[in-house]
Amino acid sequence: MTQVLTRNSESSRKTHELCAPESLIPEARRHRRRPWMWTAAVMSVAALGVVLSLSASGGGGTPTQSSRVPRLLGPGKIEAPRLVFLQNPYMGISCRLPNSVACDRVGLAVWLRRPGVVTATIDGLALSLNDPTWSEAFPTGRPTIFMYAGFLQPADMTTRMHVPPSSMLFVKPLPSPSVWFRIDFGHGNVVLTHKDVQLEPGWG
Repeated sequence: MTQVLTRNSESSRKTHELCAPESLIPEARRHRRRPWMWTAAVMSVAALGVVLSLSASGGGGTPTQSSRVPRLLGPGKIEAPRLVFLQNPYMGISCRLPNSVACDRVGLAVWLRRPGVVTATIDGLALSLNDPTWSEAFPTGRPTIFMYAGFLQPADMTTRMHVPPSSMLFVKPLPSPSVWFRIDFGHGNVVLTHKDVQLEPGWG
């Protein structure tokens, strides 16, 4: 009987760890069995960026920033990011060569409490967060966590984001581009929100 209880406790603990939002990017990576792997150092940097608070920063009400909602996103109800996201969005450089910006490609991910169609603009450049490898639902927890991710290439990192063409590891402070999000929950329920998202050196 003691052994059975111990196994049940270990199973519950592992299920809880899997459901934690900060574990979802590594879990998605394991599911997909990607054909290449980051070095241990880059994976550590990326993991630090993923461990975010469960509620996105910012007060209630309308997001404040100098630019207006990009016209290409269309109309929608503007809400504060903390009311939209389960945790802070994550953005990282997604080049196969660790710490390189040569491919000029960035990944952007968000976590929602319910399904939707997510599009975004990064400093005015549009992308859809519908990459089939990274976008999925995690039903192991309560509530179900919906992760949506997409990639922007070219991202104009060296011009729009002022990232030096060399390694990102020693850039201080890390750039935080202006990102507008559009989430279509269906039935005419479209939400717009804005956040300056820090660009991390690695993805996944």
